[in-house]
Amino acid sequence: MKIAVIGAGECYENYYLPVHQVLSEEGIAQITAVVDVKEETGIKIPNGATYIRRAEPNTPLNFLLAEMGIDVVCLAHPNSFHVKDAESAIGIAKVIMEKPYAISHRDVPIVQEMVVSGRLSLSEYYLFGKTVPLHILSGLIPSDSFYFDKLGLLTGDSDELKKNAGRLPDIIGNIRSIHTEVLEGEGTSGHVLNRTHELTTAESGGGMIFDLGIHALSPVTALNYIIGPLTLNSVDVAVCEEHTSHFLNLGYRQGDIAETYAVANFSAGKIPVTFSVGKYILGGPDKGRSQRRLHILGSKGRIDFDMSRGEMAVYEGDSVRPKFVVGVNRVDFPRYYPVIRGAIDALDGKYPELTQAALVAHELVLDSVKRVRDKYGSMKVYKWGAEIDDIHTLLGI
Repeated sequence: MKIAVIGAGECYENYYLPVHQVLSEEGIAQITAVVDVKEETGIKIPNGATYIRRAEPNTPLNFLLAEMGIDVVCLAHPNSFHVKDAESAIGIAKVIMEKPYAISHRDVPIVQEMVVSGRLSLSEYYLFGKTVPLHILSGLIPSDSFYFDKLGLLTGDSDELKKNAGRLPDIIGNIRSIHTEVLEGEGTSGHVLNRTHELTTAESGGGMIFDLGIHALSPVTALNYIIGPLTLNSVDVAVCEEHTSHFLNLGYRQGDIAETYAVANFSAGKIPVTFSVGKYILGGPDKGRSQRRLHILGSKGRIDFDMSRGEMAVYEGDSVRPKFVVGVNRVDFPRYYPVIRGAIDALDGKYPELTQAALVAHELVLDSVKRVRDKYGSMKVYKWGAEIDDIHTLLGI
């Protein structure tokens, strides 16, 4: 497949470019065009690929890419262009869209229609990359997928996982509760200077719910066929003092700045489901740590998923020793390899439930953003590096 990547920023350099060589060597796909609004200087372009400067951001992609024989267009550029560019590109190629998929509820039906047409695949890092063993266990990733066939991609007790594929309800019984959290307190992604305008301001739907909510929710909405659809009950939000000060010094108003920590409570029938998302927490900038976990408690066992390491531990009964532990190889493969490979396969009709799960998660994220808009400007404030319990006490949770 000939791939055109739209956007030559962080997503392209950190995710798409490292995967290009592997996909090319496998004879699956190669990047043959990169479209960006910058000058080519400093941008890494694969050998033989064409660089296209999009002088006007609104120039239709079907015009820019005409006659190039592109098979797949990957949208990895600013959020506000996603839907419009997908509509343009879908006339000449199939499309892979990075999250977030829509800025507002108004765009969701448009995205849904393109997904149903089979010409749009929604890429989701946590679904296709980090929580893959869970979806194999639940049966959403079939045994004929590359996750099974690609030697070395699954680590740990992979044979035990394959033997139990599709047996999630048998192993842990009826699900009683789910909690997922995506919390960042270190590295570039957890640094205040890494926040851009659209992830900082409430007006553009910014904030940690919008930034990380899809990651937190999509592994859960993928289980809708087991637990049922989710209903949003409440959202509580807070903002980091250092984050606020930084953007106030840049001329923003207090009411402009979106939340940097949020906890949302859902229910699936009688099953409580919660997610927490946040930055600038857990130990601060010097001794900070990140925590990305998924906990599923069942009547016969439980699942503890360390999403930072991409490793799932499955427990039976009250045992403190896991029945098996399995993960996704993040050392010998570029970390985005299974994500792009999964998104490409989804365009051929595989994993339809996972693509739908991503869109459902995004709708719930939009619901959550709408719910907290009236709280912007009057949020509780916490110090950089605060612990979860401290923030919850601040919020009265």
